[in-house]
Amino acid sequence: MVLALGGFTITTPLAGCAAIQEPTDQQTQESARIEKVQFINKDSTTRRFRLRIETDDSVTYEQTHEVPPATKERIPVIMDGLPKEEGKQVVSVEVVDTGEQESVTYENDTCFSVLVEYSTDGIGIFSASGSKQCRSSD
Repeated sequence: MVLALGGFTITTPLAGCAAIQEPTDQQTQESARIEKVQFINKDSTTRRFRLRIETDDSVTYEQTHEVPPATKERIPVIMDGLPKEEGKQVVSVEVVDTGEQESVTYENDTCFSVLVEYSTDGIGIFSASGSKQCRSSD
């Protein structure tokens, strides 16, 4: 299911089916950027998340992040090392221990802040779109 509210896009799987985000008329320019990615682990144990970002079908970021339960630690925010290239962005997340996966594609002309939330129900990828100019993480 994809739900867009006031600049936010929410993508969640439906009964085990992959969620598909259809581009709208405003999302035809392929010059998106990912400004930051945050993880919330609602499980009771630490989980490892493999984050992969493809820009125009080329892998521009791929790392694994260990994320403790959200009640024990601050929410990790990844900004360093994210791709600076603009284009069609595919953000994919895999929970290494369970093999669960989810991905979402961003194609419109703006920056996105991405929030990955994991619980025993699965992975949810949420995003907020900002201005056309991303803040520099340098």
